[in-house]
Amino acid sequence: MKKFFLILVGVILIGSIAHASDINVWRQSTLNQILKRGVLRVGLETGYMPFEMRSKTGSIIGFDVDVAKLMAKNMGVKLKLINTAWDGIIPALMTDKFDIIMSGMTMIVVTHEMGFAKKAADRIAFVDKGKITETATPDDILNNDTHPQLRQFLDKIN
Repeated sequence: MKKFFLILVGVILIGSIAHASDINVWRQSTLNQILKRGVLRVGLETGYMPFEMRSKTGSIIGFDVDVAKLMAKNMGVKLKLINTAWDGIIPALMTDKFDIIMSGMTMIVVTHEMGFAKKAADRIAFVDKGKITETATPDDILNNDTHPQLRQFLDKIN
């Protein structure tokens, strides 16, 4: 009985240490820091059209910006875009000037091949007139009946 009790205590102790380790990993994670801060800081260089560029009014716009806005919205945080010279973008990330880079380092595949998109993607974004109007899992996008332009597009290519 004593042996069983010692083994049980050992298992509980090891489990507690592993759990504490997981908590420490979470506390130090970038995602936790973003959520605590309430701001997603995105590093980019505005010279990589059409992914990041300046509008006529000086705002930072582009495909990567649209994706960053959706990320921040889905995380429930604000978005801060930080324009950075390309040669300093990695050092700035490494020194915590921003949380992620979205400047030609984001994998975005543009395709009309829905079979490929369904197999390759975990999220699909539908772009209508230059704006992301729908984003969801492949099954949700391909079975979407709520967005008329998306339904029309899918009917046209199928």
